[in-house]
Amino acid sequence: MGTDCNEHPTSEHVEKAGHHLGGDLPPLTPRSAYRYERERAAHFGWAPWSVRFWRCMAIAFCVFSVVGHWIEIPYCLFNDWAFGIVDDDSLVFADPMYPFLVYGIAAVLAAVVLVPPHNWLLDHYQPRWRAVLIFFVVCVVASAIGELVMGLLLNQPDPVTGKYPLWDNSYLPGNILGQAWIVNDLLLGGLLTLYVWVLYPALVKLVRLVPYNLGWPITIVVVVSFVILCIVKFSAQGT
Repeated sequence: MGTDCNEHPTSEHVEKAGHHLGGDLPPLTPRSAYRYERERAAHFGWAPWSVRFWRCMAIAFCVFSVVGHWIEIPYCLFNDWAFGIVDDDSLVFADPMYPFLVYGIAAVLAAVVLVPPHNWLLDHYQPRWRAVLIFFVVCVVASAIGELVMGLLLNQPDPVTGKYPLWDNSYLPGNILGQAWIVNDLLLGGLLTLYVWVLYPALVKLVRLVPYNLGWPITIVVVVSFVILCIVKFSAQGT
């Protein structure tokens, strides 16, 4: 797989690549080390230069738009039981096959953005549970900061009525400045960790089992089926 690179890896990368490949091998050149790092990244499912990667992203978007809805059901049941904050007629409960596109988008973004840090943590932290724990903590903190910043920018309460335009976490235990909610952030951190460390690698392995000449037909079937599902469900919701 010959690939030109604009940037040569450092000596540390070359040494690390040689260590992974075995101490008896001759020293790697910067070009061969770069190639090795690309192949290793692809092994963990991060290969944005590959058509197969983007086919996998298309499948991930379709699949997790529905699976994400299923995961939200027990979370909403818990919140309804513990805090009484979920409406009985919520769409979460009304139709479990209704696609929640936000989860599909999150699945693609998580694969593109978070798989490289996952690979880095595997290289630098052992045993494996330490890498997973660090990844989870970082995701929770990032989720809390993101939710807080978004709330402070877009969800300020009305100065007269005090009503929040988008969401109201101000009365919930564990809220952060009335905007973020640690329960949500723990859930999002847990979901991102589960996805990047378990679900996405499983999807990558499944895609690799598919013969190359069947890759496009299967992707097209999945995408077309998902589009039909969206048309049916969104149309029914609008009536």
